[in-house]
Amino acid sequence: MNDIEKAKHFKLYKKATNALIWQTKGSEQKSPFFYTAGLIVDFDGAPDAYAVPGHGKVGKDDLISACPVSDKAGHPPTSPSWKPTYKSTVRDPRTGASIVQATGRTSGYYISESSLKDIFHAPFPGNIPTDPRYQTDASTFPYVALPDKFLKDSGLIVGDYAMAINGMTGAYSFAVYGDAKIKHVMGESSSALANKLGIPSHKRGGASRGVVYIVFPGTGLGPKMRCELSALSDRGSSWLDLYNARIDLVACITSCFSPEMPGVSLAFRTLGYAV
Repeated sequence: MNDIEKAKHFKLYKKATNALIWQTKGSEQKSPFFYTAGLIVDFDGAPDAYAVPGHGKVGKDDLISACPVSDKAGHPPTSPSWKPTYKSTVRDPRTGASIVQATGRTSGYYISESSLKDIFHAPFPGNIPTDPRYQTDASTFPYVALPDKFLKDSGLIVGDYAMAINGMTGAYSFAVYGDAKIKHVMGESSSALANKLGIPSHKRGGASRGVVYIVFPGTGLGPKMRCELSALSDRGSSWLDLYNARIDLVACITSCFSPEMPGVSLAFRTLGYAV
C-alpha cells in the first residue's frame, strides 16, 4: 500500500488480527472503510454445508467448523449422552439439538445458519426458522463475514453493502455483510464471493492475501431482509457512486494500491470510472 497516499486520505480506524482497517478522514460515523486481507472461504448458510454423520452425505465444510457445544442437558460434545448441538446451525427450541433436514435434495444435512436472513424468501412464513431458504446461502450469494461487535461503532449492521476486488486480476464483485463473527479476523467471505474473484472456493483456505474489501455501513435493508441477488450489483454500485461523488472515494482508494495491485484500478475502470 502507498503509505503517503494512505495518510493523505484515510485514518486508521481499527487494528484487526490480520489487517489494518482504514476510514476516510473527517467523515461521518457511517462512512466507508476498507482493508486488505486474504480470503477465508465461509460456507455458512449453504443448505449442504454440514453433513450429518452416518447419512452418507459429504458437507461443503467440516462439521467441526459448525462449533459443537454442550447440549441443553449440559452434556459436552465428548459425552456419549450428547445430543448433536452445533452453534452454527439452526437448533430445535424445545430440545436445543441441531435440526436435521428430513426431505429434499439436502436431506441428511443440518441447517447451516447465517446472520443475514430473508423473511420474504422462505416459502412457509410460519415455519421460517426451520426453512433453509431463510438463510443466506454462501454458495450462491456473495457476502463478507465480519466481527460485528468489533466494528459496531462504524454504524455497521448485518445486510450492509460491500465490494471486494482481486488486487492482482481486477476481478470484482459487490457483496453484502452476511455473517457476523466473534474473532477479529478479516477476509472471511462466502464461497460465492470467492468464485466471483477467481479464488478457489472448494476449501476454507482460499487466497492468502491480495483482496481489497470496501464496506459501506448503514446501507443495507437490515438483518432480516436481503436484496434480490439480481439487484445486488446495481444496489452496491449506487452506493459506490454516491460516496465517490461525495469524497472521491474511487481515486483515493486507487492511489493507495498503485502500482503494486493493478487489479484495483482495473476493476474501477471496468465499472466506468476514470482512474
